Amino acid sequence: LARDADAIRGRMNRALYDATRARETIDQTTSVLFTLRAELETELEELPSDWTVAAELRPAEGVVAGDCYDLIRVSPSELGVVIVDISGHGAVSGILALRCKELLRAGLRNGLEPGPAVQWAADQLDDLGDETFLSAFVALVEFDTGYLRYANAGHPPPLLVRRSSVTELQPTGPIVGPFFGPWITADADVSIGSALTVYTDGLVEVRSDRQEEFGTGRLARLVQRHAGDHAEMIVKRCLEEIDAFAASRLRDDATIVLLCRNPNGGRSAPIQPARSSRRLRLRSRPE
Repeated sequence: LARDADAIRGRMNRALYDATRARETIDQTTSVLFTLRAELETELEELPSDWTVAAELRPAEGVVAGDCYDLIRVSPSELGVVIVDISGHGAVSGILALRCKELLRAGLRNGLEPGPAVQWAADQLDDLGDETFLSAFVALVEFDTGYLRYANAGHPPPLLVRRSSVTELQPTGPIVGPFFGPWITADADVSIGSALTVYTDGLVEVRSDRQEEFGTGRLARLVQRHAGDHAEMIVKRCLEEIDAFAASRLRDDATIVLLCRNPNGGRSAPIQPARSSRRLRLRSRPE
């Protein structure tokens, strides 16, 4: 009986030790994942008074997305905008997205134009394999003039929304991974009263009960309808519309970045720069 009792006590101690290690592993993993998620988003920098910016990133599963965005103050007069969408989602895709973000940030800060920055990043990412690829939009915006230089590597066309028109910024090169470029730098103009709307396909591919996609047309009309508002208010309204439209949870990671050029920073009261706008969950229904 004594030997059996000692054996039971030993097994209980071992089980307690294993449970403690498992809990510590979960705690460490959770900490790493939340740190990774924070790195995939960017602190929104304070901009000149006639510019506002807002962004939101929603992972399809868990807390880590395969999307990321970056807003880089390249110089006092110029802002860099980066958005990346990795095939797949989850922690592995998130790590690759962070790597891409840092490469593109380094390229822009070292004086590369958007096209060459994508080319340089693609050259560093020569180990993606046959089944991994990414799309990216990289841009430089001059605050004084609104002059926009950009490269679109197979990314869904960002929308340059004005009160009377919407311009799609079409790809200037292929997706990164299976192709080797080239990626060309194109230009456009972010005029006063217009908004640069950059997004990933997960945002506009949300479906309704009738399996109808939300689509870029709805997104463009929403931004157009609220032209003149602060960027964060427009992003909030867009996400509320998507919440109301959606029939179920996200099937893919979804990201939106909105850069508005408005006199006096838009109609809404200015706010302090924040990590991103308030999280809004897509409503779900039972399986």
